[in-house]
Amino acid sequence: MSGRSERSQLMTYHPSLLLAVFGNLQARWRSLLVLHLFFAGLGVAAFLPLSTWMATRLLSVTGASAVSNDDLLTFAFMPGAWLLALCAGSLALTLVFVQSAGILMSLEVHGRNRYQAATSALLSVLQRLPSILALACLQVGAHLLIALPFLLLIGGLGWFLLADYDPYYLVNEWPPAMQLFTAGAGVLLLGMIMGNGALYLRWVLALPALLFEQVTPWAALGRSQRLTRGYRSRIALLILASALITLAMPPLFSLLYRQGVALTLDWIPTVQGLVISYMLLVILGYLVLVAVLTFIGVSFNSLLIRQLYLRACGLRRTHAPRPASRLSGWLSWGAEAAVLLLALAQAGWILHGFLHLEDEVTITAHRGSSINAPENTLAAIELAIQEGADYVEIDVRQTADGALVLLHDRDLRRLGGGSRPIWQLTLEEVRAIDAGSWHDPAFAAERIPTLEEVIHTVRGRAQLYLEIKPSAQTPDLAADVINLLQAENMLDQTLLAGLSRTTLASIADLAPDSRRALFVHSVVGTPDYSGLHAVGKRAAIVDRGAVSRARRGGYQLHVWTVNDRDQMSRFIDLGVDSIITDRPDVLADLLAERAALSDAELLLLKLANWLR
Repeated sequence: MSGRSERSQLMTYHPSLLLAVFGNLQARWRSLLVLHLFFAGLGVAAFLPLSTWMATRLLSVTGASAVSNDDLLTFAFMPGAWLLALCAGSLALTLVFVQSAGILMSLEVHGRNRYQAATSALLSVLQRLPSILALACLQVGAHLLIALPFLLLIGGLGWFLLADYDPYYLVNEWPPAMQLFTAGAGVLLLGMIMGNGALYLRWVLALPALLFEQVTPWAALGRSQRLTRGYRSRIALLILASALITLAMPPLFSLLYRQGVALTLDWIPTVQGLVISYMLLVILGYLVLVAVLTFIGVSFNSLLIRQLYLRACGLRRTHAPRPASRLSGWLSWGAEAAVLLLALAQAGWILHGFLHLEDEVTITAHRGSSINAPENTLAAIELAIQEGADYVEIDVRQTADGALVLLHDRDLRRLGGGSRPIWQLTLEEVRAIDAGSWHDPAFAAERIPTLEEVIHTVRGRAQLYLEIKPSAQTPDLAADVINLLQAENMLDQTLLAGLSRTTLASIADLAPDSRRALFVHSVVGTPDYSGLHAVGKRAAIVDRGAVSRARRGGYQLHVWTVNDRDQMSRFIDLGVDSIITDRPDVLADLLAERAALSDAELLLLKLANWLR
């Protein structure tokens, strides 16, 4: 049999390949666990701070590291964005490569026990660290070069089709221009994915070639390309199947675990000490399960690459040493004990957050009660107050004749009032527009209100959460808003908000004693929130860490826009200061129900929410 046909058989005999992977994992799982813990700690201790520092330095060219949609779009076309992507991608891939290299080398080195095997593997990897870093930079740079023309074409297509539309209108109404852009962008994204996928398959064996053949990074890429020629579709199927399985394992087992625990909640006596102990065990068990599954997934994929490399070289079996003997005594459980201790510390941290039993969260009605009435109208504001809102969040823009009116978008397309921007319309023209029928014919009489009308409606009943929507055409907007609030004695009952630090800085200059909030869509780097009363973050980027940072920073954390009851309960448990919602009535009912629970019942409710 020729070498190529024998190699072809090895590459297609998937059952034996997978059995070899499982055999390696079973034989060396203890040393692999030691390496996994080390690299997980390295990621937390070194990679995250370094990547944050790098992002902060590169983002200094934008003037802010907390950015809105517009800021993200602008930044995406700046050279700094691509430099950031190259540096961050190379750093991330280096960490992945180093961990994979440690796993690969752990099966090639000898040691009297798993700790020596892991240490020897680690030292061997560190000796090759410059080459591994160079390999990561080459791969990330090549992938970015493939992606760049596709992304530029997507950006150009978006500019051509969508530049005249308000982004919120595009997302909510999905006009034909948006449909055409989505179709075109989808085709371009597919092309980008296929191009990068093909390159990944060519270079998938570069890391083991670099480690085991002692070649340069560039030569390792060429070696991988030759080894995979003719087998890339088979390799792709194996890697894709492995990735799907390892990605599906944590959420699947997590779901089964959560469902199983949820069935027991009704059987737990509502005795606070017993409930706290039960919660600690449940959280600890969950964290250990996730850690074990993550370890298996990382190790399995690295060992699969090793087997593919060996078989692509025409080898039927590995030449790994026999499994290392165990240490006797307490050291034999060192890695396992470390997993338990880390999980216990994290479980205690989570549980400590649950033990705060007072729901100190305010209700902010997003553009009024905008589920039950047309947004930013007096009807929505009045209904929100009746439903128990503490704050009424509104958007303020300025007309051609200087009037301050409530409007979120820059134009009136969503209200059926045409595409002319608000700064080209007079107050009389704006008032002639039906601002309610688009929501429900019953609100046909509603008109776009002025800020002065809103002040008279909310005074003494709720506070204003006023987002200033600036534009180059309305340079006096912030000053006119401040002047009106001061004239109406409403400044101390208003939280002034904006999407940029520039807007808030101008507000601070005009009214140093005002309360100010920054709305944040995305966070890159380390934002500076000094001088702010509150930061309003999109729900997807709010977690327990964000709450802790807010406490340390001395500002309130608000979350937007949360309309699901279970999500509301989860954010209450996290400890946010305000929930911005289109459904203030639902949030008010939820807070009333939670207030009626005993401490033990509330703890069980928090556990149930966490399990969701």
